[in-house]
Amino acid sequence: MPQPTVNPQRFDPYRNFKFRLSWDGRCVAGASKMSGFDRKAITLERGVTHDPEFERWTHGLEAFDADPTREFSLEDIRRELIVEVCDEAGIPALAYRIRRCWVSEYQSLPDLDADANAVAIVKLTLQNDGWEGGASADPPR
Repeated sequence: MPQPTVNPQRFDPYRNFKFRLSWDGRCVAGASKMSGFDRKAITLERGVTHDPEFERWTHGLEAFDADPTREFSLEDIRRELIVEVCDEAGIPALAYRIRRCWVSEYQSLPDLDADANAVAIVKLTLQNDGWEGGASADPPR
């Protein structure tokens, strides 16, 4: 079987972000700003995702709001996330496992004004049951 060739010019949409979110072993989003971890909600800003499953997850509560007859359980929308903190070279330096988190607020675009120099900012607020890690880029198992 032929071996695939590596493309050194491959586009990595998350390379320039200092905070990367992963689940199931793959990077699903990147962000430029993140609040501290102190058992409160974690907020990420100025981010991007190219992952359709992650995008659907960010709208999790809306699916239940759209169908009032559907029985709701928070377990349906909780996920384990890995947040990697990257150094200046874009290499993961620290990693945290965010336990049983769910999206409580998601803003995909700010108010748009063609006359302003606004930057499109994504704001993602994650409620969680705690976190662990931070010692190295290898998250706890």
